[in-house]
Amino acid sequence: MNKEQIIVEAVLIAAGINLLGSGILENAISDAVSYDLSVVNGGPRYVISYPNGYGASIIKSLTSYGHEDDLWEIAVLKDGRRCYDTGITSDVLGWLTDEEVEDICRDIALL
Repeated sequence: MNKEQIIVEAVLIAAGINLLGSGILENAISDAVSYDLSVVNGGPRYVISYPNGYGASIIKSLTSYGHEDDLWEIAVLKDGRRCYDTGITSDVLGWLTDEEVEDICRDIALL
C-alpha cells in the first residue's frame, strides 16, 4: 500500500467506515497485479487488477447497492472498464458480504 492509500484508509477508519473484513482484502488481492484504494461518494472503493486482464471494483458508498446494510457492491472489470459479459454476472452485484466479495474476486482471477 502506498502513502496515499494508507492515508485514505486511516481517514475511512477514523470516520467509522468499515473496510473489508480481517484478511478478506488480503485474500482478494493475493493474486492481483495491482490494486488501489480511494474514497468515492463517501465510502471506500478498491480497484483490483489480475494478470488475466480482468479485475474488480469493490465499493461501499452512499450510492452503492447494499450500503445501507453495510454491504458491498462489486463490478467486474476488463482492462479497467466495466465488463458485463462474463459468466460471473451481466451487471454489478450488490448486497454482498465480505466472504461473497472474496469468492467473486477469486472467480474473476480465474477467468
